[in-house]
Amino acid sequence: MMSSQPAGTRQKKLFSQNDYLAPLPLPTGQKPVDSLNIIWRKNEAYLDIGCYSIGAAVMVIWPMILFYLTLAYSFRNLIPQLSTFMLIAGAVITGIPTLILIHGLFRPTPPPV
Repeated sequence: MMSSQPAGTRQKKLFSQNDYLAPLPLPTGQKPVDSLNIIWRKNEAYLDIGCYSIGAAVMVIWPMILFYLTLAYSFRNLIPQLSTFMLIAGAVITGIPTLILIHGLFRPTPPPV
């Protein structure tokens, strides 16, 4: 749904923020083009690209967490020291990107270049 917020308005929500950077567009009659199909929501006058990078980060971190948990579970009876090492290594390797992602969610949106 299109909004009639003036340009420069910032609307904060619980886990997101909407920045209205420009006035509503003029209709051109041209169809929107997304050749890589990475834009989440789009219509004739609106493109929502705000959630793509967060979704990509989650899709990379989640399988890594499952990988290290599976390794630790698999080696728990064979080599208990390796199982403990896998848990610690997995926590470090996936924990740092998770903290960077959480930090990025709380930063203010930078202005466009």
